[in-house]
Amino acid sequence: MADFGYGKRTIQWEDSVVQHDLEAFPDLELVQYDGNMVRAYEDRPRSIYALFERAVSQAPDREFVVFPDQNKRYTYREFKQRVEQVAAGLQANGVDPGDRISIILPNCPQFVEVFFAAARIGAIVMPLNVRHTTGEFEHILTDSEPAVVVVAEQYLDTLEESSYTLSTEATFVVGDTEMYQPFDTLESDHPVDTVGPEENDEFCVLYTSGTTGLPKGVPGDHFHLVNGGLNNAACFGLKDGTRGLFPTPLFHVMALVSGLISVLAVAGTGIFPTGFSPESFLQLMEDERPSYVMAVPTNYILALEKCDVSAYNTASVDTFAYGGAPMPTDAIERLQDAFPGVSLCNSYGKTESVSGLAAMLPDQYTTDNPDAVGIPTPVMRFMIVDESGEPLPPGEEGELVMAGPIIVNGYQNRPAETDAVFDNGWHHTGDICTVDENGIIRLLGRKKDMIIRGGENIYPSEVEEVLNQDDDIVEAAVTNFPDDVLGERVLAAVVPSSGARVTEDDLEALCRSELADYKVPDIFRILDELPRTAAGTVDKEAILPTPLQMGIKAGSS
Repeated sequence: MADFGYGKRTIQWEDSVVQHDLEAFPDLELVQYDGNMVRAYEDRPRSIYALFERAVSQAPDREFVVFPDQNKRYTYREFKQRVEQVAAGLQANGVDPGDRISIILPNCPQFVEVFFAAARIGAIVMPLNVRHTTGEFEHILTDSEPAVVVVAEQYLDTLEESSYTLSTEATFVVGDTEMYQPFDTLESDHPVDTVGPEENDEFCVLYTSGTTGLPKGVPGDHFHLVNGGLNNAACFGLKDGTRGLFPTPLFHVMALVSGLISVLAVAGTGIFPTGFSPESFLQLMEDERPSYVMAVPTNYILALEKCDVSAYNTASVDTFAYGGAPMPTDAIERLQDAFPGVSLCNSYGKTESVSGLAAMLPDQYTTDNPDAVGIPTPVMRFMIVDESGEPLPPGEEGELVMAGPIIVNGYQNRPAETDAVFDNGWHHTGDICTVDENGIIRLLGRKKDMIIRGGENIYPSEVEEVLNQDDDIVEAAVTNFPDDVLGERVLAAVVPSSGARVTEDDLEALCRSELADYKVPDIFRILDELPRTAAGTVDKEAILPTPLQMGIKAGSS
């Protein structure tokens, strides 16, 4: 079992703020950053590249990254040489400190090379979701104005369909190209002009998934990402040389910070498959022998659903971490039964908290609190506030706001939206939560997702939890649709387990047995799979049927 770096024993409430007793964590210090006092790691390197150099010096011949789909693996010493070559090539192509580099790549060595090469020369990286649409790419590239674009061959058609014009001289392609520059031309043996970025220099711009509009840029400084990696490593109890398996894309916070930068913090090894299948997920646990796995709940659920997990040797694994969506209670119980020696830990965060680990629910609390998302990590401070922004006491329902060294300063080129949700170091998450006297956070839903049916508030997560507890259901999603009389009604979509026969009547009976009558969905849809956004989250708009399919006339009671 994993040895986690903290628990609820050090939680304290002070002036409506829930946080840990700072004296219990001697590796943390109070520092002033961007005009606010925050908790940060005292011995932190001052840039992402300095963190990389520290690991190289500690374990030069240890494996750093493994890319099983490309059959590539590199030690720290080998990878530093590759990073130096790409850094020199970027400088030779006119990239200066503060210039932006768009990365449009799947998990592959070149992604990580460009990431650290940019850190080496003081440039800014923008890892973009390869599943973005033409319009989304056009918006992001126009918004960010990159000096260089590094893109895989298979995504060129999508980019070229937009009105954004790629530079033939400053676009570097991993794969075949005739119009642009091959990626290999970025590799240079010339010495790199030494550039030492400061920790408050911007380094990485991540874009939100855009479920409420066009994607927003979220710029993180070296300070944010370094503290994010150190925070994640400390909280999950990662040890020197930890091997981690990360089956999600590097352009997401989960694999990038909770994965790559976190194992870097302990001079460990990151294993990054390009695609996902339940079989390969389990096979990599057997072949690569990680102790730490960080994935989305769907990855674990599919492994349970599609595979005989007992056929794989997963003895090396001591931690299954997950985030990005709630883990159904039934899935937690099934994982505990299938992997009895493995700790299960929920991670909660936002793109705006660059580590994705603002709160974590360690294994020792998971069984008793399956509906919780975590307790604050030691660097974080949390409050629950009402509609007017006034702090609320423990147990009261309101919006979660949080502060800490992993919270970014705002959105790129969005001053009004920044002012709306960032306030003197505090970020208004938009999540409706409760926090109890032990600091345990329960997520009730998003302010924007809450359904108001005839004046009654309904949180989709509550209905989803009821549906997900059924053995015949793999996954459920709940959303709203307009109604002339009630304002909104409730729709639930479910994916049945393999071989299960689920009817709408069964689903309604299940909900009526567990929920107040006004929370029971008006419509049930049974689907082969749930549609997803480019970020991999459920696309709730896409689960809505056409009016003719809905089987209910808007305005009926």
